[in-house]
Amino acid sequence: MRVNHNHLPGKLKYQLLQTQLEIQHEKLRDASSMLFNSIGQSLVCIRLGLLRAAQQYSDTELAQSSLQLAEIIRDLRTLNNSLDPEDILKKGITAALAAELDKIKKYTCIHTGLQQTGKPFELNREATFLVFRMLQECMHLAAEHTQPVHLLLSVLYTPDFVIFSLKDDGRFTNEPPPLENRQFLHLLEERARSANAVLKAAYTPEYGSHVTIKLSKIT
Repeated sequence: MRVNHNHLPGKLKYQLLQTQLEIQHEKLRDASSMLFNSIGQSLVCIRLGLLRAAQQYSDTELAQSSLQLAEIIRDLRTLNNSLDPEDILKKGITAALAAELDKIKKYTCIHTGLQQTGKPFELNREATFLVFRMLQECMHLAAEHTQPVHLLLSVLYTPDFVIFSLKDDGRFTNEPPPLENRQFLHLLEERARSANAVLKAAYTPEYGSHVTIKLSKIT
């Protein structure tokens, strides 16, 4: 049953959103643990078998396959960590977003970049995770659907607020771009409200996508 947040008192609405976020955090943590424990450990065993075979038969192709599998295991471990909200909080949101940009750069031809200005301050737990998920999804959807050449994120800290600004120059699309998808926009807006953030999102064929998220510093 879907609850209409707009008809709830403010305090109850906040408590409900907080409970929903905690449940989502637990589900992601469990999923990431199961993913790495079941698949990761199997891949480790397979790699050990490849290494033994490569050494026994002096097979360079098997040795190379073992190295490739080691890289896959490292990537899986990174994915496992990225699904765990606690890892995002430990790293800090800028470092976590930088890791997402690095993954996109590694597996695509997109040039990525991140610039941080000002003195960072901590966001609360819920806002950190919500903003990370919003920007993570915008990054990967832009990379998948609009084929940008550049994907750039700037983070501006002032004494009173922080602004995350994500831009891409993706102009090629055979379907409506993500930022013109009403369902996706509604999801972004709902998450922005939950994080007490101001969201602006736009796409134009001439300039690509631009998403800004502004949060006030909690004192």
